[in-house]
Amino acid sequence: MVELIEPAAEGYQLTLRLDFYKIPQGKESSKIITEIASIQAAILSCQLKDMLTNVTSQDTSQGMYKPIKLVYHPREPFFVVRQPEKTTAVFPMRFQEKTDVIIATAFFQELMDVGSSEAWVKVPLCAWSPIPPPELRGEQMEDLSTNGGFISFDILPRHVKGKRLDKTVWNLLNFYAFVKYHVKCTRGFIQRRMRKRLDNLVKKRMDMLLIPKLQDVGASRVSSVFRNLIIQ
Repeated sequence: MVELIEPAAEGYQLTLRLDFYKIPQGKESSKIITEIASIQAAILSCQLKDMLTNVTSQDTSQGMYKPIKLVYHPREPFFVVRQPEKTTAVFPMRFQEKTDVIIATAFFQELMDVGSSEAWVKVPLCAWSPIPPPELRGEQMEDLSTNGGFISFDILPRHVKGKRLDKTVWNLLNFYAFVKYHVKCTRGFIQRRMRKRLDNLVKKRMDMLLIPKLQDVGASRVSSVFRNLIIQ
Protein backbone atom coordinates (compact mmCIF):
# COMPACT_ATOMS: atom_id res chain seq x y z
CA MET A 1 0.00 0.00 0.00
CA VAL A 2 2.82 2.41 0.95
CA GLU A 3 6.29 2.17 -0.53
CA LEU A 4 9.34 4.13 0.62
CA ILE A 5 11.23 5.71 -2.27
CA GLU A 6 14.99 6.04 -1.88
CA PRO A 7 16.62 8.42 -2.38
CA ALA A 8 13.95 10.99 -1.51
CA ALA A 9 12.92 13.60 -4.04
CA GLU A 10 15.15 16.67 -4.19
CA GLY A 11 14.33 19.12 -1.41
CA TYR A 12 12.44 16.56 0.68
CA GLN A 13 13.41 14.27 3.55
CA LEU A 14 10.94 11.49 2.76
CA THR A 15 9.17 10.33 -0.39
CA LEU A 16 6.35 7.78 -0.33
CA ARG A 17 4.50 6.07 -3.18
CA LEU A 18 0.87 5.18 -2.45
CA ASP A 19 -1.12 2.48 -4.22
CA PHE A 20 -4.68 3.80 -3.96
CA TYR A 21 -6.11 0.55 -5.36
CA LYS A 22 -4.91 -1.29 -2.24
CA ILE A 23 -6.62 1.12 0.16
CA PRO A 24 -9.81 -0.55 1.44
CA GLN A 25 -13.14 1.19 0.89
CA GLY A 26 -15.51 2.53 3.52
CA LYS A 27 -14.66 3.86 6.97
CA GLU A 28 -11.36 2.00 7.03
CA SER A 29 -10.08 4.08 4.11
CA SER A 30 -10.59 7.36 6.01
CA LYS A 31 -8.61 6.00 8.96
CA ILE A 32 -5.73 4.87 6.73
CA ILE A 33 -5.63 8.18 4.81
CA THR A 34 -5.60 10.11 8.09
CA GLU A 35 -2.68 8.02 9.36
CA ILE A 36 -0.75 8.57 6.13
CA ALA A 37 -1.43 12.31 6.27
CA SER A 38 -0.10 12.46 9.84
CA ILE A 39 3.32 11.16 8.79
CA GLN A 40 4.58 14.67 8.03
CA ALA A 41 3.44 15.97 11.41
CA ALA A 42 5.08 13.01 13.17
CA ILE A 43 8.40 13.54 11.38
CA LEU A 44 8.47 17.29 12.03
CA SER A 45 7.44 16.77 15.64
CA CYS A 46 10.35 14.40 16.22
CA GLN A 47 12.75 16.75 14.44
CA LEU A 48 11.51 19.76 16.39
CA LYS A 49 11.66 17.89 19.71
CA ASP A 50 15.29 17.02 19.04
CA MET A 51 16.11 20.66 18.33
CA LEU A 52 14.33 21.94 21.43
CA THR A 53 15.78 19.38 23.84
CA ASN A 54 19.32 20.31 22.76
CA VAL A 55 19.04 24.01 23.53
CA THR A 56 21.50 23.70 26.41
CA SER A 57 24.26 22.14 24.32
CA GLN A 58 27.35 24.35 24.19
CA ASP A 59 28.98 25.02 20.84
CA THR A 60 31.48 27.80 21.39
CA SER A 61 33.10 27.32 18.00
CA GLN A 62 29.96 28.41 16.15
CA GLY A 63 28.19 30.44 18.81
CA MET A 64 25.00 30.50 16.75
CA TYR A 65 23.55 27.79 14.56
CA LYS A 66 22.41 28.29 11.02
CA PRO A 67 18.63 28.69 10.75
CA ILE A 68 16.84 25.43 9.98
CA LYS A 69 13.85 25.79 7.66
CA LEU A 70 10.79 23.69 8.47
CA VAL A 71 7.64 23.41 6.37
CA TYR A 72 4.52 22.07 8.05
CA HIS A 73 1.91 24.00 6.06
CA PRO A 74 2.39 24.50 2.30
CA ARG A 75 4.00 27.86 1.44
CA GLU A 76 4.28 28.69 5.16
CA PRO A 77 7.81 27.82 6.29
CA PHE A 78 9.22 28.80 9.65
CA PHE A 79 12.75 28.80 10.96
CA VAL A 80 14.36 27.34 14.06
CA VAL A 81 17.61 28.88 15.26
CA ARG A 82 19.47 26.96 17.95
CA GLN A 83 21.68 28.99 20.26
CA PRO A 84 23.70 27.94 23.32
CA GLU A 85 21.07 29.00 25.88
CA LYS A 86 17.84 29.01 23.89
CA THR A 87 16.11 28.14 20.64
CA THR A 88 14.39 30.84 18.61
CA ALA A 89 11.45 30.05 16.32
CA VAL A 90 10.84 32.68 13.63
CA PHE A 91 7.61 32.84 11.60
CA PRO A 92 7.46 34.96 8.42
CA MET A 93 3.83 36.12 8.22
CA ARG A 94 2.00 36.51 4.89
CA PHE A 95 -1.61 37.47 4.24
CA GLN A 96 -3.68 37.84 1.09
CA GLU A 97 -5.94 40.66 2.25
CA LYS A 98 -4.78 44.08 3.49
CA THR A 99 -7.41 43.98 6.23
CA ASP A 100 -5.91 40.72 7.49
CA VAL A 101 -2.51 42.41 7.73
CA ILE A 102 -3.99 45.19 9.88
CA ILE A 103 -5.77 42.74 12.19
CA ALA A 104 -2.73 40.48 12.51
CA THR A 105 -0.34 43.38 13.18
CA ALA A 106 -2.57 44.62 16.00
CA PHE A 107 -2.72 41.06 17.37
CA PHE A 108 1.08 40.66 17.29
CA GLN A 109 1.61 43.95 19.10
CA GLU A 110 -0.93 42.95 21.74
CA LEU A 111 0.80 39.58 22.04
CA MET A 112 4.12 41.31 22.75
CA ASP A 113 2.56 43.62 25.33
CA VAL A 114 0.86 40.77 27.17
CA GLY A 115 3.94 38.55 26.98
CA SER A 116 6.13 41.23 28.53
CA SER A 117 3.84 41.70 31.53
CA GLU A 118 4.68 40.23 34.94
CA ALA A 119 1.70 37.88 34.82
CA TRP A 120 3.18 36.05 31.80
CA VAL A 121 6.87 36.25 32.64
CA LYS A 122 7.28 32.45 32.39
CA VAL A 123 5.98 32.12 28.81
CA PRO A 124 8.34 32.24 25.79
CA LEU A 125 9.41 35.79 24.98
CA CYS A 126 7.59 37.06 21.91
CA ALA A 127 8.92 39.68 19.48
CA TRP A 128 7.47 41.12 16.26
CA SER A 129 9.30 43.12 13.63
CA PRO A 130 8.34 44.35 10.15
CA ILE A 131 11.84 43.45 8.92
CA PRO A 132 13.72 40.13 9.09
CA PRO A 133 15.47 39.50 12.43
CA PRO A 134 19.29 39.20 12.46
CA GLU A 135 19.01 35.40 12.80
CA LEU A 136 17.67 35.13 9.23
CA ARG A 137 20.39 37.11 7.49
CA GLY A 138 21.55 35.30 4.39
CA GLU A 139 18.31 33.38 3.81
CA GLN A 140 16.58 33.37 0.42
CA MET A 141 14.60 36.48 -0.49
CA GLU A 142 11.47 34.46 -1.27
CA ASP A 143 11.41 33.36 2.37
CA LEU A 144 11.96 36.89 3.65
CA SER A 145 9.38 38.65 1.46
CA THR A 146 6.38 39.22 3.71
CA ASN A 147 3.62 41.75 4.26
CA GLY A 148 2.96 40.81 7.89
CA GLY A 149 6.48 41.00 9.29
CA PHE A 150 8.22 38.39 11.41
CA ILE A 151 7.24 37.06 14.81
CA SER A 152 9.72 35.22 17.01
CA PHE A 153 9.53 33.11 20.15
CA ASP A 154 12.48 32.35 22.45
CA ILE A 155 12.21 28.81 23.78
CA LEU A 156 14.13 28.23 27.00
CA PRO A 157 14.97 24.88 28.66
CA ARG A 158 12.08 25.23 31.12
CA HIS A 159 9.61 25.40 28.22
CA VAL A 160 10.57 21.91 27.03
CA LYS A 161 10.86 20.16 30.36
CA GLY A 162 8.71 17.07 30.90
CA LYS A 163 5.16 17.26 29.52
CA ARG A 164 5.73 20.83 28.34
CA LEU A 165 7.74 19.56 25.37
CA ASP A 166 4.76 18.08 23.52
CA LYS A 167 2.66 21.20 24.16
CA THR A 168 5.43 23.52 22.96
CA VAL A 169 5.96 21.50 19.79
CA TRP A 170 2.22 21.44 19.08
CA ASN A 171 1.93 25.20 19.58
CA LEU A 172 4.82 25.93 17.22
CA LEU A 173 3.59 23.60 14.48
CA ASN A 174 0.08 25.08 14.65
CA PHE A 175 0.96 28.74 15.17
CA TYR A 176 0.07 29.68 11.58
CA ALA A 177 -3.32 28.01 11.95
CA PHE A 178 -3.89 29.82 15.26
CA VAL A 179 -3.16 33.22 13.71
CA LYS A 180 -5.44 32.53 10.74
CA TYR A 181 -8.24 31.46 13.06
CA HIS A 182 -7.84 34.61 15.16
CA VAL A 183 -7.84 36.84 12.07
CA LYS A 184 -10.91 35.09 10.66
CA CYS A 185 -12.85 35.40 13.94
CA THR A 186 -11.87 39.04 14.37
CA ARG A 187 -12.86 39.89 10.80
CA GLY A 188 -16.21 38.16 11.29
CA PHE A 189 -16.79 40.03 14.57
CA ILE A 190 -16.03 43.39 12.92
CA GLN A 191 -18.33 42.60 9.99
CA ARG A 192 -21.19 41.65 12.33
CA ARG A 193 -20.73 44.85 14.32
CA MET A 194 -20.67 46.94 11.15
CA ARG A 195 -23.77 45.17 9.81
CA LYS A 196 -25.61 45.75 13.09
CA ARG A 197 -24.54 49.38 13.10
CA LEU A 198 -25.75 49.80 9.52
CA ASP A 199 -29.11 48.21 10.36
CA ASN A 200 -29.55 50.60 13.28
CA LEU A 201 -28.74 53.61 11.11
CA VAL A 202 -31.17 52.46 8.41
CA LYS A 203 -33.89 51.93 11.02
CA LYS A 204 -33.36 55.41 12.48
CA ARG A 205 -33.47 56.91 9.00
CA MET A 206 -36.69 55.12 8.16
CA ASP A 207 -38.23 56.27 11.44
CA MET A 208 -37.31 59.86 10.64
CA LEU A 209 -38.98 59.58 7.25
CA LEU A 210 -42.12 57.88 8.56
CA ILE A 211 -42.87 60.20 11.53
CA PRO A 212 -43.92 63.25 9.44
CA LYS A 213 -46.18 61.06 7.32
CA LEU A 214 -47.79 59.54 10.41
CA GLN A 215 -48.34 63.03 11.82
CA ASP A 216 -50.06 64.11 8.60
CA VAL A 217 -52.24 61.03 8.65
CA GLY A 218 -53.13 61.64 12.30
CA ALA A 219 -54.08 65.29 11.64
CA SER A 220 -56.32 64.37 8.69
CA ARG A 221 -58.14 61.75 10.79
CA VAL A 222 -58.84 64.30 13.55
CA SER A 223 -60.26 66.77 10.99
CA SER A 224 -62.48 64.08 9.50
CA VAL A 225 -63.88 63.10 12.92
CA PHE A 226 -64.54 66.78 13.79
CA ARG A 227 -66.44 67.32 10.52
CA ASN A 228 -68.60 64.27 11.17
CA LEU A 229 -69.51 65.61 14.62
CA ILE A 230 -70.56 68.94 13.14
CA ILE A 231 -72.73 67.27 10.49
CA GLN A 232 -74.47 65.16 13.13
